This record gives sequence, structure tokens and C-alpha cells, in this order.
Amino acid sequence: MTARPFYPALVICTILLSAHAGVDLPSPLALQAGDLKLDGGLVPVAQLVNDQDDADVAYSTASSQYLVVFEDPGNNGDILGQFVDAKSGELIGGWFYIAVSAGQEYYPAVVYDDYQDRFLVVWQRNYCLSNWCYFIIEGRLVYGSYQGTNNWAGNVFEIANGHQPTNAGIDMVYPSAAYNADEHQYVVVYQKGYFSTGNFQSIYGQMIRSDASSPEVLTGVSAGFEVASNGSDIQVKYPDVAWSREGGSFLVVWQQFWPNKTDKIIGRYLYDTFQGTGKTQVHGTGGYVIAPVFAMGNVPNVDEYNDPAVTFDANNNNFVIAFTHTEITGLIYSNRIYAARLKDAFENSAQNVGNPFPVEATLNVNYTGHYAPDVVYSGLDGETFIVYVSNYFDQGNDFAQVNARVLRGADVSERFMVHTAPLGLAIKEPGAAGTNNGTALVVWDEEYFTDPYDWDIHGQRIKSYSKVYLPSVMKE
Repeated sequence: MTARPFYPALVICTILLSAHAGVDLPSPLALQAGDLKLDGGLVPVAQLVNDQDDADVAYSTASSQYLVVFEDPGNNGDILGQFVDAKSGELIGGWFYIAVSAGQEYYPAVVYDDYQDRFLVVWQRNYCLSNWCYFIIEGRLVYGSYQGTNNWAGNVFEIANGHQPTNAGIDMVYPSAAYNADEHQYVVVYQKGYFSTGNFQSIYGQMIRSDASSPEVLTGVSAGFEVASNGSDIQVKYPDVAWSREGGSFLVVWQQFWPNKTDKIIGRYLYDTFQGTGKTQVHGTGGYVIAPVFAMGNVPNVDEYNDPAVTFDANNNNFVIAFTHTEITGLIYSNRIYAARLKDAFENSAQNVGNPFPVEATLNVNYTGHYAPDVVYSGLDGETFIVYVSNYFDQGNDFAQVNARVLRGADVSERFMVHTAPLGLAIKEPGAAGTNNGTALVVWDEEYFTDPYDWDIHGQRIKSYSKVYLPSVMKE
């Protein structure tokens, strides 16, 4: 049970007001204001000799354990995992390999299947055949709790492979995944293009059936389905995806950019079950512009919208998208965090539930920038947690912070400092996984204090609590 602060005088006043005939007190839910606090100390998820990068995390409802996955580039690029106890914050066992091969593996993502109590971990791998090398997408199932020496629930399998025996292949990179808990199907989305030139014109996806003992790629390893395809001058990157039980749909979001024009955040709805070979998996004829849809900030010379992340708020039945808004004026870059809400399912009309609104827009002598958000549903009262990196300036010194805020509708709680790195050392790529009880594990990549060239994965548990306050207006 979540502890709540107790205010005796406040309780007495409330009882007296209730006794006054004709007084209408707000409902108990109206008396709650979301906030955050730390839940235990720092979690040293991975402090190996080599660097560790690109952490992602998911939560098992069956075992109350988190699985943190990360990249270890020191051994030719491998994907590792570490279980963390959600109640104590202690590491469970040691780290273990999820993917290790002759080719480099990068950029892992993880999602949980509560039906089978197992995780799906996906990544990109450098795959070579007939003297030609391209990136492909692979995956592996991991048990939903620590098993000791063998945590694998299956073998590594291919999800998307565009390799050809001649120089006609194409790269698949930066995967993200979501899970349909009703029909037991995953979707994995990724960029498709040419890594060597940075030319990514398409977002693609794969549907994977998960209710059998072994996963089945339903849309063909060499095919997949198209989510977005653009002309040669328009590029796409960094897709993310979430699932709506209420609307029976996936929502994919990504960053769209091209030279000398405004970068945008785009979204598109997918069917959440496989529609059959040769049939479309997408709704409508194109994506929806999530940002910009109105003027943000001070109308600078250039606006950019980057780093999208998406979750589903099961209380309000809306998707929540967080992103970075960058104002570029000359050589000055001003970074703020915004969020938007989209409906839970496709409609052939405007999708935004209200306008995008600021989550972290304060820039002053102390906070000089905010970026790289992630967003996750807390499991309680329509709360979503948004975590992000901030540049903090104090007494002539620069610090990097991981901060968080609680979001309910368009109401945002006060900034909450999750962690501050030692002086002069950097933090990057925060991520989070929520539970079903208002808690979350936040993970990030941080320069190790004894060696500024070594990056390690750290974590911190956070949880929400509530303050009770008197209503400002009462009717007799």
C-alpha cells in the first residue's frame, strides 16, 4: 500500500465541514494531487569493464521483477540482461547474455507478455553474407523471472532481414516493440533504409504471434509491412509504439525530417492483429502530424521536434506522446519537453485530444535545457511518468540530471529530481517501466565517476504519492 502524508488538523477541518448542512465536498478523487518520491537508493544495474549503452526496461506482473536490457559494445557488440527486484530494488543474480554472435548487436528494446510470462527482447545485428553486410532485426524470448544459469525461453530468431546475395540489400535498424495482451501478438517497428548514408525513407513493422511456445513472424521475415514511406528528400527515424486495449490498435510514432525544413513528430494507427498476407496493417492513407500543430515557444528562426516516445494511459483511454521541442536561434539551441494526447483508436478526423502542452519548458539561470524524454503509464489514477535529462547549472558548475514529472490529462506535477550525476559527467538515454501500482524503475546511461570514458547503466525506483488538501471553493 502506498503511504500517504497525514495532516491531523486537515482531517478535523474536513469533518467539521462535512457536518455543515448543505455543504458539497468534492469527491475523494478530486482531492488528490499526484507527486513523486524516491523508492530506495540507486540501483547499479551494470558496471562492467566495458561501456554499457542503450538501456531499456520492462516489468513482469507475474514475478514483480524488471528485466533491464542493454548493449555491451566492448565484446564486438552484444546484448545483455539483468533482473531487478521491483520491491527491494536489489539485483537478482548477475547479468547474462541475450545475444552474442560474430556480428555486432545494438539498440535493444524489451516488452513483456503477461500471458506467457516472458519478455521479448529485440535488437539490430550486423549480418554478413557473400561479402555484403547489412543490419537485420533479431529477437529472443526471456523468461519473466530470473531462472539462474539459463534465462532464455527460446533461441535467437530473425524478425526482419532485407539482405540480398548482391549489393541490393537494405538495413533494418532501431527496433521498438509493443504487445497486444488480448490476442497475444507483438508488433516490432523499425527504420528501413541505408545505414551507411543515413538514408532512411521508411518505417516498417512485423507482426509476431506469441501464444505458442515459439514465436511466429506472421508478416514474413523478408517482407514486413510498410508504416510510412517517403520521397528521397524526406527521412524518418526513431520509431516507438504502444498498444491500446480499449481501442484495439497500436500507435506508431516517429520523427520526420528533411534538410532546411522543420522536423515533425508523426503518428499512425495499426490494426493490433494480423490482417492476413497481402492485406494492410495500417489505418488510413497516411500519418497524422502530432507536432507541430500550433506555435510552441517564442516563434524562433527554426523549430525542431525530436525524440518521440509513446505509452497508453489506460485510465483516460488516450495515447500519450512525449517529445523534445528545440528552438534554434543562430547558434543557440533551446530544448524543452512537450506532450500530446491522441485518441485510443483510428478515426478519419483529427486525432489530437487537445493541443500539445509543455511538460518541462523552464529555461533559466539554473536549467538550461531538457531533452530525451521517455513516458510510461504508472498503473494508477490515469498517471503517466515522463522522465528526461536536464542540464543543471549551479554555483558556476554544470551538472546532468534525470528528472521526472507526473502527468494527469494536461496537468503536470512539479519537477522531481531522480538523480544528479557527479560534476562534469554526462547522462544520456533515460528509460522507464511502470508497474500496476504506481511505481516505476527509471534507468539511464551515465559516465562512471572513476573513469570519464566508461559508461555504466544505473537505475532508480520512483513511486507516486498524494497530498490531501482542502477545496478552495465550497457551495452551501
